[in-house]
Order: sequence, then structure tokens, then C-alpha cells
Amino acid sequence: MPPNLQEVKLKFARRRSAKVMGSLADRQKEPKEGEEVRGILVTHNFHSKLVAPEDLATYTPLRVGSIASKLHVPFVGSLATLRLFLTEMFAGVSESTEESEDSTRTIFQLVNEVCKLSVR
Repeated sequence: MPPNLQEVKLKFARRRSAKVMGSLADRQKEPKEGEEVRGILVTHNFHSKLVAPEDLATYTPLRVGSIASKLHVPFVGSLATLRLFLTEMFAGVSESTEESEDSTRTIFQLVNEVCKLSVR
């Protein structure tokens, strides 16, 4: 199991192909070998398609959604201990502080700033 946010490269024993569809296919020239093409690989009945996230609903029966949630987890320990735990588990943890009239709040941002951890 690779750490979060680490690039994973897969090597296939046999040659596989996928149809590039939608806005990924609307390019002036074909990509060169080794050039990176970013999209979502969808396989159904042994046929693969590579589509951009915004084209997913057009070319597949899949839909893109998002989830927002908050979780309150009591932590009894020092801020330095929590900082150590987070930097051991996640790469690229950023930290900022917000001060208000009654308290100071430390915010840790994880996973490309998608996940935020707030400590009072």
C-alpha cells in the first residue's frame, strides 16, 4: 500500500489500449510516447475509455460527486505531538494559525489542501 499522494506506476504484462474520448481527444496533435495524459480510465466489458472528469457523464453512465463532512475527534496531547503524527502519516502537511478574541486556532491542511484539521 503506497503512502498518500505518491505516484503509482503499474506495469502490464500484455499491451492494453483504451479509446481516448471527449476533450482529451480534441488535441492538435497526438501525444508522443512517454508524454503524460491525465484522465479517468473506465473499463466495462473489457473495453477501456480514457475521459476527462468533466466528460465522464457524457461518455459513461457514471456521475461525478463530492462529499463534505466534519468529524470531531477529541485529542488529549500536545500540539507538537499531533504535528509529529500528521507529518508521519501525510506528505506536504501545511500549518497556519488563526487568532480570534477568545482563542487561537491552528489549522493543518492535508491531501493537497482538500482535508483540513482544526485545533483549538
